[in-house]
Amino acid sequence: MRETDFIDQNKEKWREFESVLAQEKSDPGKLSQVFVEITDDLSFSRTHYGNRSVRVYLNGFAQQIYQSIYKSRKSDSKGFVHFWTHSIPSAMWHSRIALLISFSLFAGAFILGFFSGVHHPDYAEIMMGADYISMTEENIAKDDPMAVYKQDPIDMFLMIAENNIRVCFRDYITGILAGVGTVFSLLMEGTRIGAFFQFFHHNGLIDQAFFTVMLHGTLELSLLVLSGCAGLVLASGLLFPGVLTRFQALILSARRSMTIMIAVSILLLLAAFIESFATRLTDLPFELRGGIIFLSFSFILFYFVIYPWYLFRNGNLEEENKEELRAPINTDIKWNEIKSSTQIFTEVFTLFGKNIRFISQLTLALSIFLTGGLTLILGDGLGEFLGMYEWDSDFLIGMIWIWDDVSNFFGFQTNPAIFMLYIIGLGAMLVSISWAALRSMGPTSSYISFIKQHAISSVIIAALLLAPLWLSGFLSFILSATLWPILLLVYASSIHQNQHIFKSLGQVGKLLKNRFLALYGCTLVLLAIPWMGMFLISSTLWDYVGAFIELNVSSDLSWAYLIPWVVYCWASFFCLIFLFSQFIIGYHLFYHSAREVQTASDLKERISQIQLRKLSYGLDREAQ
Repeated sequence: MRETDFIDQNKEKWREFESVLAQEKSDPGKLSQVFVEITDDLSFSRTHYGNRSVRVYLNGFAQQIYQSIYKSRKSDSKGFVHFWTHSIPSAMWHSRIALLISFSLFAGAFILGFFSGVHHPDYAEIMMGADYISMTEENIAKDDPMAVYKQDPIDMFLMIAENNIRVCFRDYITGILAGVGTVFSLLMEGTRIGAFFQFFHHNGLIDQAFFTVMLHGTLELSLLVLSGCAGLVLASGLLFPGVLTRFQALILSARRSMTIMIAVSILLLLAAFIESFATRLTDLPFELRGGIIFLSFSFILFYFVIYPWYLFRNGNLEEENKEELRAPINTDIKWNEIKSSTQIFTEVFTLFGKNIRFISQLTLALSIFLTGGLTLILGDGLGEFLGMYEWDSDFLIGMIWIWDDVSNFFGFQTNPAIFMLYIIGLGAMLVSISWAALRSMGPTSSYISFIKQHAISSVIIAALLLAPLWLSGFLSFILSATLWPILLLVYASSIHQNQHIFKSLGQVGKLLKNRFLALYGCTLVLLAIPWMGMFLISSTLWDYVGAFIELNVSSDLSWAYLIPWVVYCWASFFCLIFLFSQFIIGYHLFYHSAREVQTASDLKERISQIQLRKLSYGLDREAQ
């Protein structure tokens, strides 16, 4: 084939490849495919046009693609800026109906709460608690009605940030309950805030309350509405799948809603900072406080409503491609492929769905084992261990927000036997979930043989994961946050390489070269699964479950009082194991992605399979 014919035959394809390379955020899988094609053409050109310009062009093109895939994957500021200037506004534009519904529910509940307080003077006490009303009345008598905001600012910031994030994420994650939880939370919070303002209006302090509370409340209440919006978006995938399956629609709605919640989380910290350090300044002129309130409201309105509309009107945002959404989500996992954190998050659900029966059986067995073991070890002390009947605030919520409570729950310091029990349970969980992940890749050894082969490594990793919890406070948190991702990646490496964990440790060090941020970023994304699920576990549902059991179990039985705690303990373990299984699967996916970045083994294998296919094709063309 003549060089000119070769160029004419392929120039349109090369132009298309150049446009793919020029994209600001190119798909690594697409770039990998382009690289194979260009390498194929380069091999042909070297054979027939060794000293011609087309060979130089293709060689340079191949180098650019290779560097784009394997050398230039460090995170930069462009991705961060794109997320805030495009991803979040896009998510808000596609969620505008949910935002309107969320605002309407909250505003309606606010009005209802305000006028309920007008007709029923004790309504504020019912909604806000007698202690809070009594404290506020004492502050009013002291001529300092906003004294509640004048505590230690650091302690206030931590407490308020914890509470705000907990409330907003509760509104969000309860959207998985077909949106019922989100709607209920919006109505409750709106009614409570309405009763709050009516209480101050009744005492003739509405002006002071507004200009003090709304200093931080403008952001805080707006973010509460946005959390409700995210929860309704999550529910929409479950309730209105359209042409997709419910699972596919749920994945898509979860992606969009999590994008909104990332923005909410950051702004909640700002709201907590204002409440802790600025709201206390009640002597500030009304004009200054009013200016801050106006700026806060303008920012929320512009960024979450006007700016997305502006981008859409100017063609920078487009409606979702319905044809693309109709295409079924690919359930075949390409293990040896470079993946983003979002892609790993999505494929975790796919793998989890493929192994749902096995994981459910494992979860049931391990939760029964751990509950039985904990009950035998603690006996009558089980109730005290689980939180002294503090169903909602001190046990599971504390496990999420207060690290000391995590250590207290595991209770190693007071009873080392619990440490051994958890090592066995966590080790069994690690090896079982890893077997399920390996089975998804292809034929593997039997379950029993796999356990015998990796039992020791699983127990060692389980012990190392739990070891930081012997400590307490900030040091325990830092060690766990730092070591757990690395240990889980080491374990995944040992499983897939079929070698001892200490040998895998050195290999993981090479894998993580320039990819530590990617590892911890992926960890944060994966944590969303068990973290959000904890809000369901820690809901007030358990109050009703405990009360129901107590009402239906004879008090004549000496061990009757333990039954609610045994049920609660089993349910907690069941949910934790079920949710944390997805977390473990994610590290197996991340390992193969990181390994492909380092070795390009899959790409090299595909290139080696090209052989003389193109050459034969070119000679056939020339013969014609």
